[in-house]
Amino acid sequence: MIARAVAIRLGDAAGAAGGAPVAADALDHALLALADAVTLAPWGLGAATLAPLRAAGLAGDDAVFEALAVATSCTVFSRIAVALAALGP
Repeated sequence: MIARAVAIRLGDAAGAAGGAPVAADALDHALLALADAVTLAPWGLGAATLAPLRAAGLAGDDAVFEALAVATSCTVFSRIAVALAALGP
């Protein structure tokens, strides 16, 4: 879900296959909001960004770290894919 949300924001057609992810619950909404924050405005990350994750059930620092690690990794991979696609065949 995070990977597709990031790919859509960055124009990574391969990563966005399957369309926009649909949030099923509060945790999904919080993860999608985190993906947007990491992708579009990483300089704004802070306690307020993480609060919805904690409220949705990711109480431990390890779980929050994993969510951040996935979101940032997906952002890096999609940015690389978009840059390579821009270079052409």
